[in-house]
Amino acid sequence: MYTAYFFAKRLKKNVHISATLVPLGAIIIALGTFILIIAMSVLNGFQKHMTQNIYRFYAHYQVVPYTTAQNFNHTVPLNERCMYNIQSLAQVDHIRAYAYKMVLLYSDSGAQGSLLKGTTHLSCLENFVIEGSYHQLLANEVCISKTLAQKNNLYVGSTIRMSTIEEHVRYRKLKIRGIYQTGFKDVDESVLFCNIQTLRKLNQWPENTAGGYEIILKNNVQSNILLYRHLLKHLDYDLHLKSTQHTQAALFDWLVILKKNITIFCVYYL
Repeated sequence: MYTAYFFAKRLKKNVHISATLVPLGAIIIALGTFILIIAMSVLNGFQKHMTQNIYRFYAHYQVVPYTTAQNFNHTVPLNERCMYNIQSLAQVDHIRAYAYKMVLLYSDSGAQGSLLKGTTHLSCLENFVIEGSYHQLLANEVCISKTLAQKNNLYVGSTIRMSTIEEHVRYRKLKIRGIYQTGFKDVDESVLFCNIQTLRKLNQWPENTAGGYEIILKNNVQSNILLYRHLLKHLDYDLHLKSTQHTQAALFDWLVILKKNITIFCVYYL
């Protein structure tokens, strides 16, 4: 717009050069508008892609024991009726059980504290696995991040030693089935993924037990307070429903700032 103003002032002073400046000014304005549209499309597309990745990885909601302390040994018994009612909702795509466990990884470079996450449905790794596979992991197989793999000189097919961090230490040898990269620093630097059966055996849990449940909504469904309350009605009184918008507030705040930057950019240009 400043370019247009510049040309308008020049045209007002000298009408003899208008035949040259008018087409040139139109081309520059059109080019600037085109660049603005492209930039807005890229930023909006990036924002949408990041939002989808957050929900794909962390799910939309988590069902956990109602407690103020974060304890990976807390369990949620599987309530078939409750899970069936939630899964039957038109907005819900699927539900996956999960559990966490703090472990030590041993490699030639030493020992490192990590977090082992087991789940019944590894859809959270969809579009993130860059080598190997994440489908149908066996009890002794894991997916490791690219960051951890490079740090410990590991690759698909490597075997890594692991021990639990508890009074009665248990040791396991795990085979790397896949390597992933999410772009989420906290995850890539510490989390390994496995079949939830691996953690059930380590913790000596029954088959119908998990650390919590993650609820994934369908692609065209938006998380909102009405849906939150509707889901809450299907849970037992001792279970807590957490929204990813709150548990991952820093990521969503960053996306809000990005959206504001797009608005400021457009207002400044116009």
